[in-house]
Amino acid sequence: MNLTTIDASSNHLHGIIPPTLGGLSRLERLHLGRNQFVREIPATIGNLSSLVELDLSGNYFMGEIPATLGNLSRLDSLLLHTNELYGSIPPSLGKCPLDKLNLASNHLTGEVPKEILSIPTLSIFINVSNNSLVGSLPSELGNLKSIETIDVSNNRLSGEIPGSITGCQVLQNLYVQRNFFRGRIDAFDQLKGLRVLDISSNNFSGHIPDLLGRLRGMTYLNLSFNDLDGEVPEDGIFGNASAFSVVGNSKLCGGIPELRLPSCTSQNKSSSVKLIAITSVVGGILCVTFLISLLVARHRIRKSSRLSCYLMRQRAAQEGLLC
Repeated sequence: MNLTTIDASSNHLHGIIPPTLGGLSRLERLHLGRNQFVREIPATIGNLSSLVELDLSGNYFMGEIPATLGNLSRLDSLLLHTNELYGSIPPSLGKCPLDKLNLASNHLTGEVPKEILSIPTLSIFINVSNNSLVGSLPSELGNLKSIETIDVSNNRLSGEIPGSITGCQVLQNLYVQRNFFRGRIDAFDQLKGLRVLDISSNNFSGHIPDLLGRLRGMTYLNLSFNDLDGEVPEDGIFGNASAFSVVGNSKLCGGIPELRLPSCTSQNKSSSVKLIAITSVVGGILCVTFLISLLVARHRIRKSSRLSCYLMRQRAAQEGLLC
């Protein structure tokens, strides 16, 4: 009953975790990662009131994440990645004083709970990548003022990245690739601590902010396969072709020669030529329409004049007969 640590990670242990494990009231660290455990994670683990670290990653656990884990009032590290877990992320985890949370590479569905993004102690990383999460990121994202790494890549998340992300001033690594995010990327240049930014394979649009290239610590930038337009900056990281990517954005121009993008002048000329051609066609159609309308009006006027003349003659003839 005085046991404080169980570390049996990286072995070939298999079977289930016995529910009676929840009776070890003084257990502080439970590391069973990288084994072959199966079935559900016992809900009785929520009874381990002294637990600080829980690592069950790299196994074959199935079922939902027990909501009882929210009872662990001292838990600062929760690693459940690379399992077969499904269902939604329990909002009750927001009650744990976590600084590390890794739920990546499971089969989790539903939205990212705002309670998770409101954990004030979450400072090292949150990783929910490689799941099937949907919906938009809550504005509570900005509450992670001390977070270093956010990874929500490879999901089905959509909507715009909330502007509140500018509150994450300590953020160094941001991975949102392979989702359905849209909108402009102006807010990212305000994250002064960014070192790695990957927003590839989404639906972001608009210009690339010049200030993005001036972030001093930036070492990797991936903007590929979006709908960005305009000129590619050349300052900072944009001067090193091996450190950034903008492929798959057909509306971009300029940048360093290695990118082999069309010059913005040529692109503007091409746009101007297209605009002139469209204007000419529309103008021609309007002119033809005007001429046809003019001829029709002239014909109607002539016809009306002839009819008036005929009627006047008829009237005159009738008056002559009367006399």
